[in-house]
Amino acid sequence: MLALLVSAVSADAQAPVITSECELVVVFGQSFSYEIQADNDPLGYSVTNLPYWVKCEGNRLSGTAIKLGHYPLKIYALNSSGVSDPQTLEIIVKNKSPSKHVPLKLESIAKPNRQQFSYETYS
Repeated sequence: MLALLVSAVSADAQAPVITSECELVVVFGQSFSYEIQADNDPLGYSVTNLPYWVKCEGNRLSGTAIKLGHYPLKIYALNSSGVSDPQTLEIIVKNKSPSKHVPLKLESIAKPNRQQFSYETYS
């Protein structure tokens, strides 16, 4: 038996348009979550080029950034009028940023000329 489902679409109905941000900056080793947003009543979403450490459930992308770099994904939304144009979402995984250099004097162990040195701390 073959069943055919037909739904009425109004003449002014339009395919979805992705409205969410097109760049996501995450810190290496930290978890993240991103919500795909679209107008015109989307019924579903599709994402291509997902890195293996990103999971897609409905309109939510989540994971833990475990590899540095830039990851361009294509995201789509669909409704009864069609599929959106693809939008590129770029996930950028960065290392923790160093704080500014802080001069430090070590009086007790400094050489006789008392040279200063600096170091970086990571937060």
